Amino acid sequence: MALEWGPHQIRVNGVTPGPIGETVGFAKLRPVDVSKEHITREMPLQRVGKIRDIEYATLYLASDASNFVTGTILLVDGGDALRKSFILPYPESVLNPSDSSPKKIGAKL
Repeated sequence: MALEWGPHQIRVNGVTPGPIGETVGFAKLRPVDVSKEHITREMPLQRVGKIRDIEYATLYLASDASNFVTGTILLVDGGDALRKSFILPYPESVLNPSDSSPKKIGAKL
């Protein structure tokens, strides 16, 4: 859409929220056996988001401050996606060839 509408000076962006406390989504999507405190400890910013965090991101995208931003998704998640992306997809033997101990390919780390 950004490619199609850009020539008409229409910017197309999106906001992807992470765990936003005190919302219906947080209450419904959080695993029942995981506390809010546990989620907070695991977050790089050490807190869940606030509704205000999403409001500010949306205001930025709607303002002149972002007048050269189009075709992007603004991830507003306190770094949660970065933390999850560091889960290694390969066993250590693939990443560390000097380790000669046998490991099954695809084994969980």
